[in-house]
Parts: sequence; C-alpha cells; structure tokens
Amino acid sequence: MGELGKLESFVVDSYGSRDPDVTQIFTPSKRLRIKPYLKIPYVVEGGFDMERLPMEQLPRIFQEVNRTISEAVITCLNPTYDYFVCFDELDRGFDPADDRYKGMLMGLILAARAVNQVAREAGRRFSVIVFLRDDIYQLLRFEDKNKITENFLSPIEWDSSKTKWTLQQLMERRFGATLSETQSLDWGAVFDDQEMPGRQPKYRHILDRTFRRPRDMIKFCNEILSAYKRRSGSGGGKFANEDIIAARPAYSDYLLRELQDEVHKHAPDYDDYLEIVKSLDALQFSRDEFVEACGRRKDLLKAGITPAEILRLLFEFSVVGYQRTGGVGGGSEYLYRYMDPTVRFDEAASNFRVHPGFMEAFGLKKFRRGE
Repeated sequence: MGELGKLESFVVDSYGSRDPDVTQIFTPSKRLRIKPYLKIPYVVEGGFDMERLPMEQLPRIFQEVNRTISEAVITCLNPTYDYFVCFDELDRGFDPADDRYKGMLMGLILAARAVNQVAREAGRRFSVIVFLRDDIYQLLRFEDKNKITENFLSPIEWDSSKTKWTLQQLMERRFGATLSETQSLDWGAVFDDQEMPGRQPKYRHILDRTFRRPRDMIKFCNEILSAYKRRSGSGGGKFANEDIIAARPAYSDYLLRELQDEVHKHAPDYDDYLEIVKSLDALQFSRDEFVEACGRRKDLLKAGITPAEILRLLFEFSVVGYQRTGGVGGGSEYLYRYMDPTVRFDEAASNFRVHPGFMEAFGLKKFRRGE
C-alpha cells in the first residue's frame, strides 16, 4: 500500500488527476512534479528541482523515473495473480514509409521486454504482450532484435508443420459453443463427408481459400451457413458441397476487401495490377502469358513498371504464388508469402497461381489457361 500511495501521489501531483489524459503527458507545456514520494537516486544526487521540472528536461532523468515507477508497480502486484497487458491492432495506420511509426513500434517492443524482465526478476506473473503482423515485424530493424526473436517471440500459426493447432479445431470449438453447449463438436457433425470436385476434402477446400487466419475461416463458414439456409436447409442437416460452392462468391468478395485494406498504402496502382490478373481468366498462368497480358493492357500501367515488378508486388501480398519444382521430397509446390513470411520472390520462376480465394472476385473461370 505504501508503494501504491507513492504512485498515486506521483500521478496526481504531476498531472492533476488520477486519470490523466495520456495524449497530453509529454507535451512541452507540462511540468513534471516529482515530490519526495519517489526516491530517485540520480535525481537526488544531481540536485534537480523536481517540483518544477520542465518537460524538455525529462530525457535527462526519464530512465531513473521509469525504473523507480516500474519497481513500485511491480511491488504492488499480487504474486498469486496473473496479469496481462495486451497491445493489438497495431497495423492500423501503419505505413511502411513512416519511420516515426516504426520507431514507436520498436520502442513498444523494447519496453515490453524490459517490463517483463523486471516482473520476472521480482517473481511476479506479469506479462506485456504485443500482437504484431509478421510482415510488419520483418520491416523493423533495431538492436537486439534477434535476441527478442529467439527468446521472446511466439509465432501464431495455424495448419503448418510448426504447430499442432488447426483452424478446424478452432471451428469445432465454435460449433460446440453454438450448437451443443459442449467444449467441442466434431467437424463431421456439421459437414457431410462427400469430397469436393477433384477428390478434395471439404476442410482442405475451404482452408486453401483462406490466408490461414481465424477470421477468414469464420467468415467462410458463416457464408456456408447462409447458403445452407437459402436452400431451405433445416435443423439436423449437414453442410453439403453445394453450400460451399454457393458461399464462395460472397467469401471471395470479402477476401478482396481485406486485401484492399492492406495494399492501398503500399501500392496506389494496385487496382490496375489486379485488372491484369483478371484478364488472364485462369488461376494458373505462365510468366510469358503474364507478360503478354501486360502488353495488352499497357494503357493501365504507369511508365517504367515491368511485369516482373508487378509479379513481385502481387507475391508480396499473396495474390499470387510461384511454382517451385524439386526439393527434398521431389515433385513441385506453389509457394505463397502468407504461408511463410521468410520466402522471397523467385525472379526465375516461370509458373504462377492466383490465390484460390480470389477466383470468384476476379471472375476467373478456369483452373489453367488453355482448358
């Protein structure tokens, strides 16, 4: 309680309220008042007048102030409780060209690590958790990033070789909560067991049209439910192939809107590039066919942009993937950035595939050109 009193007095004395406006804390018009409640060694030894410290002087002593406040906060924590402070939606307003925003993200990550270390050393179960898109994290460059990556970072992945978690498990938990009030309801209790065209299981068919994000899978299943209701599906029935096929156009439009939200800041001319893709009429195409399509629609393209540069940009946002042949297991596969953010575009790749989730939104009618 003694430490809690110090903290309260510090906030009230410095900002005039127990609930200060955080947007005004570090403005030059403010003065920081640190009365003897917080015994800060460096401040005492330096002879600072903490009753009237101008904010421009704060950088000279902020580390000591932060350290003292952190120790007081940690002391106040109940050692039998778990505390979590979570930061999310940090991609809102993010611009890869904005060094100031990137600096703020780096500062947040470093501050989270510092506070977590103080809590751990004090034996408190307190965690600051920063949720950040992996493509944004890849853009950040700062000291000790590799140490943080190795020791403090936990990738959140679904349906990959690196994790046991699947989006099917996620949906089974939602089915259970919605339909049976149990912890989980098996996928087979909701979807029938008939394979999709091409002998593809229903779950795989749906998964391939997502970016392996929970919101994509939830959206697709909600659209399947709507399609089921439109065909007068009744209670006790199961989702069939026709429901999945009928749900694809609405889901594909959703996925395109998601793409537009992310790509417009990075490539203002992205709509023109998508028009090139739409003109291909098929999911799979060759580099030569793409170059030919660019030539037919060169009126859309700004001067100097090359087909290779457009393909690279489309790959960066997982609109297309490229075919990699061979490897340890032989055969070939299509690589998409969303499945592995460390994968880089292959300048020598000759075959490409549009992400299947965009097929309906792009008006693509064939799997492969020439069919």
